[in-house]
Amino acid sequence: MELLLHHYWGSNYAEKARLILGLKGLTWGSVIIPDIMPKPDLVVLTGGYSKTPVLQIGADIYCDTKRIADELETRFPQPTLYPDGATGIGRVVQYWADGAFTLAGGRYLMGRSHERWPAEFHADRAALWGVPVDLDRMVRSAERYRQQLAAYLEWIAMMLADGRRFLHGEKPGLADVSVSHILWFLETGGEKATDILIPFASIREWLARVRTIGHGTMRESSAAQAIAIARAATPQTVAAVDPANVEGLAIGNTVSVRAEIAGRDPVIGSLLLLSGQHVAVAIENETVGRVVVHFPRVGYVVGCA
Repeated sequence: MELLLHHYWGSNYAEKARLILGLKGLTWGSVIIPDIMPKPDLVVLTGGYSKTPVLQIGADIYCDTKRIADELETRFPQPTLYPDGATGIGRVVQYWADGAFTLAGGRYLMGRSHERWPAEFHADRAALWGVPVDLDRMVRSAERYRQQLAAYLEWIAMMLADGRRFLHGEKPGLADVSVSHILWFLETGGEKATDILIPFASIREWLARVRTIGHGTMRESSAAQAIAIARAATPQTVAAVDPANVEGLAIGNTVSVRAEIAGRDPVIGSLLLLSGQHVAVAIENETVGRVVVHFPRVGYVVGCA
């Protein structure tokens, strides 16, 4: 089944997904989406989820890079995302890197170089976080986020202090692609943002090695093609709900899945999959037919709609 990544080139989280595809040497279709709302061709597939990126495999739609990483590791176990065998550590590093580390890096970047993005972009991101646009506050907070970012960079330098080539050891893995994407994003702001990397030679050398991973083999695709593929396919997800789930939910219940932070409207559908790590709901509409939308449990709230 063809892999389709719905993304745009300036997204740091999309860069993380592209590196995972590259690490695994995969061929994939590139479906370019807008970097701000509205995103009608995306949300018709996801039931409302609008963040970047989204991985489509037929009529199964995978949201959030944590869920994308898990699915690609399951379907394509070699080369593994955990070359040192430390699956738990890799996932914990991913959680920190995608959260606190990216928050510090992203807000430092925006505070230093906000003029590089149009007003519409800032308004879109403010709506995502549920706050007003305040560029002056963004500038004032840059130094505070710089201090946090510098402390985190020292942690990364400690990981590399034994001379290892990658954070997992001699081979790249999930920790590398997770930690690197926000540092890749700093380059968007030019020298005003990348200046923080100057004292960290080992990190700059490590970043150069991460970039050699590449993005795999990409071919251009379109939203119309992606929608047609979903409409023609049948979801491959097998229904399975943990009977001991604390929510007391069962297969077929109408549920909502929403991000804990930085989200818009919840996705509402028929519960199909619920485990300690994953949740999936079936949705249906005239445009795409029936699809199954997948999320990680971490960072998302599941409840009755």
